Amino acid sequence: MIGHNKTTIFVLLALIVLSCLGCTYDKSLKTERAGFYYNRGISYFNEGSYDYAIRDFTRAIKLDPIYADVYNLRGDAYLEIGQYDKAISDFTRAIEIDQNSAMFYVNRGVAYGKKDQYNKALSDFTLAIKIDPKNAVVYRYRGDAYSDKCQYDKAISDYSKAIELNPKDAIAYLGRGYANKKRDRFNEAISDFTKAIEIKPGYCKAYINRGSVYDQTGQYGKAISDFTKAIEVNLPGYAGAYNRLAWLYATTKDASYRNGSRAVELARKALIIERTWVTLDTLAAAFAENRDFSNAVKTEKEAVSLCADPTQKKELEKLIYAYQAKKTYVQYKYGQ
Repeated sequence: MIGHNKTTIFVLLALIVLSCLGCTYDKSLKTERAGFYYNRGISYFNEGSYDYAIRDFTRAIKLDPIYADVYNLRGDAYLEIGQYDKAISDFTRAIEIDQNSAMFYVNRGVAYGKKDQYNKALSDFTLAIKIDPKNAVVYRYRGDAYSDKCQYDKAISDYSKAIELNPKDAIAYLGRGYANKKRDRFNEAISDFTKAIEIKPGYCKAYINRGSVYDQTGQYGKAISDFTKAIEVNLPGYAGAYNRLAWLYATTKDASYRNGSRAVELARKALIIERTWVTLDTLAAAFAENRDFSNAVKTEKEAVSLCADPTQKKELEKLIYAYQAKKTYVQYKYGQ
C-alpha cells in the first residue's frame, strides 16, 4: 500500500509539473504572438495604414490585455482617423494600467482638444507636466489648449516655457506668435513667426501668419511677399495660402494693391483644395472686385448655405445684398 501511494503521489506531482510547464509555455506563446501583432501594428501605423494597425493592436490586446503601450498606440491610430471617443477610451485604459506615463495623459489631452473639451485637455496636460516637468512638448500642447480657450496670456506663458526647454521648437514660436497677434502685440508676433521660419525654413503656416500681421498693420507689400512664399512652400491639401492672398487682392483698403482677376484666380485654386464657406466667401469677394456681381451673389449664397455660425451667416447675407446692389466688398465695408 505504501509503495502504491508513493507511486500515485509521484504521478500526481508529475502531472502538476507538466501542467505548470504547459501554462508557462502557453503564456510565453501568447506573449510572443502579442509582440508580433504589436510590432506589425507599429509598421502599419508608420506607413499610415491605420485600420490595419488597429486590427493588429486589437489582436495584441486580446492576447495580452494589460499591455498599456498597445492601448496607447491603438488610441493614436483612432486619433489619426478621427474616432476621438475610441481614442479617449484607449488612452484612459492605458492610464489605468500605468498612471506614471506622461505621454498617455498628453495623448488623451490631445483627443479631448479635438472634441473641443478644452478643460479636460488642460487637466490632462497639467497632470502630464507634474509627471514630466521638463517635457517641452507638453507645455506647447497646454499652450494650444489655452489659446483655443482664448486665454492668450496663459498660452504665451506656456509657449515661452516650451521655448525655454527647447529653443528649436518652431511650432512653439508659431503658437506664441499667434497668441501675441490675438493680443495685438504685433511686433512680438512678427518676431516669433520670423524665428519659426529661421528654425524651419519653408514653414508655410508661419509665412501665412506673419503675412496676416503685415496685412493687419497695413504693410501690404510684405504681406503679399509672405503669402506668395507660403504658396511656394504650400502644404498639400492646404488652401490657406491661396485663400489669404486672394482675400488681400480682393478686399485691401489700398487700391494700388487690389487685383480682382488675380484674386479670382487664387480663390478658385483655394476652392479646389477646400470647398468651405470661407473659401467661397473669398471667391465671392474676388468676383465682386472683378465686377462679376452675378457670380459674386451666386457664390456668396453657397457660402451662406455652408456656414453653421448664425452670427457669421448674417454677415454673409449682408454681402449678398451688397453684391446685388453692385457694390464691391471694399465699397460695402469702407464706403470707398
